[in-house]
Amino acid sequence: MMRRPRHVHVSLAAVPFDHRLYHFVLAFSHWEYACVVEEEARVTRCSTFTVRGVLYSAPSRLIGQRLKVRLYAGRLDCYLSGALVHSVPRHTRTDAKRLRVLDYRHFIDALKRKPQAFRHLVFRDDLFPRDAYRRAWEQLDARLSPRQACKTMVGLLELAARHGVEATLAERLDTTLAAGRLPDIERHRAESHLDPTKTLARFDFGMVPMVSKAHVMALAAGDAWLEKGANILLFGPPGGGKTHLAAGIGHALIEAGFRVFFTRTSEIVQKLQAARQSLQLPSLLTKLDRYDFIILDDISYVRKDQAETSVLFELIAERYERRSLMITANQPFSAWNEVFPDLPDQAMTVAAIPARASLDDLRVERRELPPPQRPRQQARTKPSITHTRIRRSYNYDSVTRDN
Repeated sequence: MMRRPRHVHVSLAAVPFDHRLYHFVLAFSHWEYACVVEEEARVTRCSTFTVRGVLYSAPSRLIGQRLKVRLYAGRLDCYLSGALVHSVPRHTRTDAKRLRVLDYRHFIDALKRKPQAFRHLVFRDDLFPRDAYRRAWEQLDARLSPRQACKTMVGLLELAARHGVEATLAERLDTTLAAGRLPDIERHRAESHLDPTKTLARFDFGMVPMVSKAHVMALAAGDAWLEKGANILLFGPPGGGKTHLAAGIGHALIEAGFRVFFTRTSEIVQKLQAARQSLQLPSLLTKLDRYDFIILDDISYVRKDQAETSVLFELIAERYERRSLMITANQPFSAWNEVFPDLPDQAMTVAAIPARASLDDLRVERRELPPPQRPRQQARTKPSITHTRIRRSYNYDSVTRDN
């Protein structure tokens, strides 16, 4: 008679813990890793590839490459020669219509070379990151020539992609379109009178250690402080980089969709005086009020008489707490009693400028480089005549040594 086998109960506490087995079981117990499928896809010259009826975009550097695509539950991982080169959220087609998952950043390089191609793209409407960009294109296409409309729209998409201002630029586009105007970055750059070579990318922050690069980049975004009408003051000696830094911030604000005007203070004062003499001062102030940001460079060089400081006060008072100013000066703010004469408008002018600028003051100091030193000449050792002889020939540099 055969005995019935006993049921053996094993306690989990008696089983030794294996870390490798634990992680192995944990990985494969997850649904995402349990349903991995690998397929091949080729990136076309339009920087797109298709996986299971869904059209995806890829960076332009992958054009012409054949990728190994791993399909997970929520994403696609693309591999080239065993290295992960691209990852995108996975989408599933629910009907017979082809689904497109496109990122406009992947097409910027190609569109910059051929802006006219934007008009004839089959998936053009899928490239707009926000609805404001779509409305901007409709207005540009209706009111500008085809060439200018495509060039302007590609420029807007490039700004949003290169500088990370997609949301800020969309808000500016909404404001511009609501006012009945068209976005025109090239025209704004031309009317700003900024030096095209003085950008933040070319500014050497290492030469001015007192300036915080993070602070400057935050000001270059220009979202909150411009809306409050805040001002920026730049102090420092001549040659410290004040004009370059001010122009760099101006270029960044133009790329963010704001209107900027750069001028030397002495020049704008002369224009204001001429406008007052011809009874056109209110009209000129109204024209200047259309700029979101005005840069007054070298205010210390203004002649200290009542006529010039009075028109300068008119400009500052007109923009008070509404529009922003940037002022560069060689003298600190505490010494501005010497910049302005002792006039009735002097106290009001000095008080009006920093009313909103206390958080945005930057002090630029020039770091003196040490004088160049002549390199020390090493003492030459006299060669031994017994071990060296000079070959007398046309090549006077050849020296041979006897063993």
